[in-house]
Amino acid sequence: MTQTIWNTRPADLYGRRKRDRMYTALYGVGSLFGSFASASRWTPERVSPVQRTSTAVVTKREMLTPDVVALTVADQHGGLLPSWKPGAHIDVRLPSGRRRQYSLCGTPGRRTEYRIAVRRIADGCGGSIEMHDSYQVGDVFEFEGPRNAFYLVTDEREVLFVIGGIGVTPVLPMIQVAQRHGLNWRAVYAGRSRDYMPLLDEVVAVAPDRVTVWADDERGQIATAAQLLAGAGPAT
Repeated sequence: MTQTIWNTRPADLYGRRKRDRMYTALYGVGSLFGSFASASRWTPERVSPVQRTSTAVVTKREMLTPDVVALTVADQHGGLLPSWKPGAHIDVRLPSGRRRQYSLCGTPGRRTEYRIAVRRIADGCGGSIEMHDSYQVGDVFEFEGPRNAFYLVTDEREVLFVIGGIGVTPVLPMIQVAQRHGLNWRAVYAGRSRDYMPLLDEVVAVAPDRVTVWADDERGQIATAAQLLAGAGPAT
């Protein structure tokens, strides 16, 4: 089983031909531990990865923070996009030929449209800048997928979601699904300030009493691991 997992691991995060270590690790952990969900009260359904290339048109562009843009896209001809589950991502083919992976962060499972969010990284490899500068409403881009290396796996125990910055994108749909299915969950969202915490309002809106917000400028310090995991017991 283990050998099969590593042979089918997803492609590189930054578009290189070799496999990406982060996605390899996520894929392997998700595959190995997925079996533990079989005895749960609710087992998330999985969707086979989509291998073909699709096209979509940008229907909405929104700046979530000063450096994060959200793009909502739909099928060019009004059809349904491929199925997906929380944690899934698509591989976007940029005009330059670069390939970049972005998590789907729209309404869980919705096929009439996808939403992705991209943080602009000035000193990165150029992909995020190209995403910000290349796509406006009405533009078309190509993508592959969705694929999923980060499934929500759950059982009867408590679930704690720890969120940081743009890492919120795959987690928001998970939280929405966890709430829908009545799971015992909490979330801690940490960032330098609320102005730079994308999708914060949507996370809090799911269940305000279950979400702790840690803004460094309000707390006067960067959160430690112990502070982020406060209250997490052996059943978490």
